[in-house]
Amino acid sequence: MYSSLVGGSHRWCVDLEELFLLVVEDDQLIRESLLDWLDSVLPQWDLLGISSGEMVELAHGESPHTIVVDLTSPNGDRVDLVRRVTRQFPQADVVALTMRGDYATRRAVLKAGASASLPIWKLSEKLELVLRRLLEDMHRERVEQRP
Repeated sequence: MYSSLVGGSHRWCVDLEELFLLVVEDDQLIRESLLDWLDSVLPQWDLLGISSGEMVELAHGESPHTIVVDLTSPNGDRVDLVRRVTRQFPQADVVALTMRGDYATRRAVLKAGASASLPIWKLSEKLELVLRRLLEDMHRERVEQRP
């Protein structure tokens, strides 16, 4: 099934079959709030929110297209979580939400395997755009791989 998505001034066609977005967030209230917001801006996606401890249970089940991982914690950013997620779901794009927006943090997160890094304070402003661009890239790769 194909549908046109309009995001800002961008317009593209995307294969919407079974799009699955996984949110990895340890705080249940934040996880539920993020899922509610994502459902309102990306209603065509199947959404699932889990804690980082529940990732093992998901390993043999669902296969997400994109994963949003909140790396913020009282002890700073948890770059090791990006490594775990990308090892477990190597086919998925990973968007890491961080406490800091500095170059060193962004570089460490991308080196760990994330497709994108976004400071948590820019979430409402930029996350939808980042997800739509990753979706556009995913669609472009599928089209280019067709015989």
